Amino acid sequence: MRPPELFEGKEMGEDALRLLGEYRKLLKSLQETICRERKILTEGLRWQKSVGLDRVR
Repeated sequence: MRPPELFEGKEMGEDALRLLGEYRKLLKSLQETICRERKILTEGLRWQKSVGLDRVR
């Protein structure tokens, strides 16, 4: 005879699946933000080099 489980099914796995779903949504949002901002950051770095600020430390 098996001893009873310490946790219910929800506590064992269902919450983990819910959290993974939330993580995927947050990750997708972050990736979309990075894609939008990438062009702005690239242009800023290019401008920085063109005015000689890349040599300032």
